[in-house]
Formats: sequence, structure tokens, C-alpha cells
Amino acid sequence: MTNTAEQVKALLSDIKQDTHHYDALSTLLQQQRTAMIAYDVVGLQSVNEQLLFVYQQLHGSAQRRCKTLQALKLPSNSRGVSQLLPYLPAALAQQTESWWRTLESSAHNCQKMNERNGLLLTMQQDTLSSLTEQSPQNFLYQR
Repeated sequence: MTNTAEQVKALLSDIKQDTHHYDALSTLLQQQRTAMIAYDVVGLQSVNEQLLFVYQQLHGSAQRRCKTLQALKLPSNSRGVSQLLPYLPAALAQQTESWWRTLESSAHNCQKMNERNGLLLTMQQDTLSSLTEQSPQNFLYQR
């Protein structure tokens, strides 16, 4: 992409698409938690493979977004997107701002869900470890 308009169009397309990716990510993180609670190893493996695919898509679009913003001489972060908005037609700027706010909110929510899943995994590992490392008679008096 050599044309600035094409770069901006691709950037906006990635932002819009990422809102859908984060919706999928949220659903998958909930499925991951459900599979972890149910000790569904097969289901968990399937969800984790799907998560990896979505993470790769999000990573790729984030890299493209950074490169495009840098090429436009804008900061490669949220501030850069905000600085781009005044250069867009009003309706498109408003839509883009909405997509961006949704994207940031969804990313924050997914981060929290991922942290909760990580905590659950740690608790499960600790429980399993305490069960396998302690003799049966000491188990009742451990925690």
C-alpha cells in the first residue's frame, strides 16, 4: 500500500475487524473457563487452538496498525488513532471513534477474563500439587 488513503482504509478496516475478533475472543475465554472448571481436556485443547488463532489475528492487525500510524507520522498507540480522527470525514470519524472505544473496552474486558482464567488455572495446579505431594493422612490438616 503506497497511497495514504489506502493505508487509512486498511487501518480502519482492521479496527472494525478487531472489534469482531474481540467478541470471538470473549466467547472463547468463557468457553475456556467452562472447560477448565469441567476438567474437559479435549474441549480445552480445542478452545486453546481457537484462542491461538484469534490471538494471532489480533497481533497481526496490531502490528499493521502500528506501522500504518508510524507511516502517517502519528504515535503508534491510542493517541495516534485519536489524532487521525480529525482528518477523516465527520461521519467516518464518528464511526471510527465508536469502533475504537469498543475495541479498547473489549480488549480490557478480555484481559480481565484472561487473568481470571489464569488465576483459576493456578488454583487448580496448586490443588493438584497439594493432592499429589501430600500423604493422605496429612491432606485433611493442610490448609
